[in-house]
Parts: sequence; C-alpha cells; structure tokens
Amino acid sequence: EPAAASAAATAPATPAIVVLPLRNYAGEPEYFVDGVTDGVISALARLSGVRVISRQSAMHYKDSKKLLPEIAQELGVDFVVEGSVTRSADRVRLNAQIVQADPETTLWSESFERPAVDVLALQNTFASAIALAINVQLSPVEQTRLATTKAVDPDVYEAYLQGKYFGGQFGEASVRKAKGYFERAIANFAEDQSFLYGLAAVMLSVMMGWIAGRLFALV
Repeated sequence: EPAAASAAATAPATPAIVVLPLRNYAGEPEYFVDGVTDGVISALARLSGVRVISRQSAMHYKDSKKLLPEIAQELGVDFVVEGSVTRSADRVRLNAQIVQADPETTLWSESFERPAVDVLALQNTFASAIALAINVQLSPVEQTRLATTKAVDPDVYEAYLQGKYFGGQFGEASVRKAKGYFERAIANFAEDQSFLYGLAAVMLSVMMGWIAGRLFALV
C-alpha cells in the first residue's frame, strides 16, 4: 500500500489545456471559424492523455482582452492555445501558438495548410501537433484515428457548419435555418461522406423535435 501510494503521488498529472476561439482576421464567416475551433477541440478531447476545456467554456473568451495567464488561472489549465484560421481559394490555413501558463512561456508556434477537402485532416494534424508539443503520449489507436481522416466535400461541410451554427442559437427562426442547412448537407452528401451525413442527420432530427415541440405548445 505505501508503494502504491508513492507511485500515485509521483505519477505525472494529466495536462489541462484550453483552445481559445480562433481569431478571424480575414472576414471569414463566423460559422466557419467557430466550426474549425470546434473541430480542433473535439479532436483533442478524444485523446486520453489530456484534459480539454469544453467548447462552451472556451467560447466565453471569444474576442476577450484578458491576458492568457489570467484565462489559464480562471480555467485551471496548464496550457492555452490561441490562433487564427483563414481561407484562400480552395485552401485552409491554421496559425497558432501554445502558451504555458506558469511560468508564461510560448512553447510552440506553427502554421498548417491543407486543401479545403482535407479540412478535417487539418484539424486532426493540428490536434496531434498540440499533443506532441505538450508531451502527451498518443496510443496506437489514437495515432491511427488522427492519421486516417476522410476528405470532405467543401460544399457539404459548409452547409453542415452553417446548420450547426444556427442550431446553436435560440429562436425558432434560427432553428428553421439550421434545418434548411442540414437538409442541404444531407441532399448533397457523397457516398463516402457517410460520417458527415450521419452527424447532419442526427442534428436535423434534434432540430425537427424542437420545432415539433414548439408547434405543439402553440396548439
């Protein structure tokens, strides 16, 4: 028992990290920038060796003027990721840095660029690089998952992000907009895009349930 207690005491703590909402310096649609931010957070959150602050908590700091160490202290994290995303023609570019909270140090600064059809692979590559920079060990399963992301139809992905964006807002008008965008994504999905179709279909079902509930309440 003493040996077990000693081992537990000396075991390295799981690092905690927050990915702040990506900056929008090029006038990109808000739904696109938020969608890429969500993608990176989701990719990191699926890794077992790191604790990732939720998207809801991270979004409270959108366009925040607070210093990064202050944000880190409020959220109780060791590392803060900040960056930006831009598009040019048919390519997507991510620029980011990782800041260690205490002592305040820029650990890593990098840029990643991929064709628009590989935007999910870009998010996974970004997440993998972040994990490596903060010394998170990836399991073979995690490495394989991050390396085998499928390509997406940019138009389908755009419609999906728009649906997700409006679906996260309050009000019947926004939900109906979300429904329309999800329907567009579903109608145009290619056979090899079934994973994206599945996400859109589930969200469409949720939106339809919300609308049905609202209509029932008016009867």
